[in-house]
Amino acid sequence: MKILHVMLEVASGLSVYVRTLAQALTDADNPNHILSIRLEAHGLAAGQPGLHAVASDGIPHHRLSGIAADATDPRFLCSEPRTEALFADFLEQLRPEVVHFHSLSGMPASLLQIAHVLGYRTVLTLHDVCALCRPYRFFIRDDGRECAGPLNGHACIDCNPELDPAWLLERFRYAREVAGQCCDAVVAVSDYIRDAHAVYGYGEGIRVIRHGVGLAGLDRPRRIERPPRLLFVGGLQAQKGLHVLLEALRGIPPDLYRLDVYGGGSHHQFEAMIRPRFPDLPMRYRDRYPAEAVAEVMDGHDLLIVPALGGEAAGMVLQEARARCLPVICSDAGGLPEYVREGETGWLYPRHDTAALGRLLRARLDRHDELQDAADAMFRRPARRFADVAEEYRGLYAEVGHVAKKRIHRRAATASDPVLHAAMRFSPARHVQARMAEIVAELQRRGATEVWLFGTGIVADLVDPCLGAAKIGVLGYFDNDPVRQGGQRLGRPICPPRAADGHAIIVAASSHAQIAPQLQDLGFAPDDILLAYP
Repeated sequence: MKILHVMLEVASGLSVYVRTLAQALTDADNPNHILSIRLEAHGLAAGQPGLHAVASDGIPHHRLSGIAADATDPRFLCSEPRTEALFADFLEQLRPEVVHFHSLSGMPASLLQIAHVLGYRTVLTLHDVCALCRPYRFFIRDDGRECAGPLNGHACIDCNPELDPAWLLERFRYAREVAGQCCDAVVAVSDYIRDAHAVYGYGEGIRVIRHGVGLAGLDRPRRIERPPRLLFVGGLQAQKGLHVLLEALRGIPPDLYRLDVYGGGSHHQFEAMIRPRFPDLPMRYRDRYPAEAVAEVMDGHDLLIVPALGGEAAGMVLQEARARCLPVICSDAGGLPEYVREGETGWLYPRHDTAALGRLLRARLDRHDELQDAADAMFRRPARRFADVAEEYRGLYAEVGHVAKKRIHRRAATASDPVLHAAMRFSPARHVQARMAEIVAELQRRGATEVWLFGTGIVADLVDPCLGAAKIGVLGYFDNDPVRQGGQRLGRPICPPRAADGHAIIVAASSHAQIAPQLQDLGFAPDDILLAYP
């Protein structure tokens, strides 16, 4: 069975995971390929978009590059015509039995739909919360507070004032519907990730396949040194919690430890932003290490600290530490607790609680024997291997292989290809924006400066910015849902208009066939009922 793994090309644990999984799955009868999508900085001349073979460790690796886009732009995360056309062409050349998408982070959700429409069996693994939150925010707001949840995208608007709110809501809705209707199987890497997505409509059938590790284990027990060498691995952004760790270390005598920070930023950033705030701590900054150096880094330390604040999926670094019998202290953020045996292989503390982390660190540094006991327990209980992960995926691919699908062959290699055109009609955003251009032109021709609006849902969220840009006001909002009656939308009441008064009404809802008679009863002429939804 030929498997194609699709991922965003980024220096992260995800790339390591995908390569390791593909290697574990590959044999003579089951070739695996990787397609990585590489984005250029938005606004730069990216060159001609295209597909290229890149060097790999025995796994055919193809790169789709030359697309200048912002990986957080919700328009790009819905669809991008050049990427779609290149992707569809590549599928037709490779003809895999299964297309396995690893996260929807940083790539158009339309790619998953295109694979489905073209008749390929599809699997989506949710590695993070990026489909529910702007990439790399991990449910942490700009002010550092934890987000209670996206509220179907509405809570994201305050955090992203520079982005079009209508497209933010559309991205949220579209990704959810594509995952629900175009996937033959959806997988999460932890219970936390499964539950977070299930709440927002990603379906009840999400199965969990936990991380494993391809790193070799130790052949004899580890010896913990004195003073213990502490390790932090992660970016310098607030969500990773480095500042929490450093604050916790302030009250601990510096002769009890030394700390190495392997960061995702740069040495200059560390010296400019972090060192001045903690000048007396015995720490040094190291650049991100390559995958082949993981064992060396883990073996050179005695305690790993993971002080994450946000929605961490699982943390591959925890599995790598487990393989090398390195004890762990980590927060209770996201899915991290699922990978730590409290008091046996590591210790947990409440995220954001700097004092609790400080007490836990001091206790472990004072009780050297407890660190040694944890290392010995890890040696007796080997980490879950990637071979186990691969075996679970083989079973899943076999199940998906029985799903009946009709393969549709493309007749053209352009974005106007009928197959791609049909696929992209899944999203109403393009329809609504095109239709609103016609409606605005008609209202301007009539000299209308105000209209009524029927609908308070997602389509209305797409209509409002179009009216605002054209300086056309809304007299009031109308919705026949009794739950919404008496409420407010953008400062105006939600209720039926008393009279049409010669004004037009824009219908921003999909049930317009049933609405038209009601609107005519309220005095709206047929020509004044303008449909924004296809």
